[in-house]
Amino acid sequence: MSTGYSTDRSYRDGPTIEEYIRAGYLASAYPPQGYQPIDSVGWQDEQRRRASEASEIDRQFGTDLPAVAAVPDLPQVVSDAVEFPDDTV
Repeated sequence: MSTGYSTDRSYRDGPTIEEYIRAGYLASAYPPQGYQPIDSVGWQDEQRRRASEASEIDRQFGTDLPAVAAVPDLPQVVSDAVEFPDDTV
């Protein structure tokens, strides 16, 4: 018995990209949240467009992203930056 869900619990019976666009949504927002894309000519075209756009971004900015610096320990940063008075009572 089919539940209408895929293994990741997203729906398999959503709209095609053509139906989605006709309903007034942007192709770039397809598939709707919680749904798997339905294979169609329009979806294949959109996948090619997205891949081409990603390739163009890679050409413009490169694919070698700089290493992300580690996030410092906030309490240590605060204690290094702020002078606290002695705890004398």
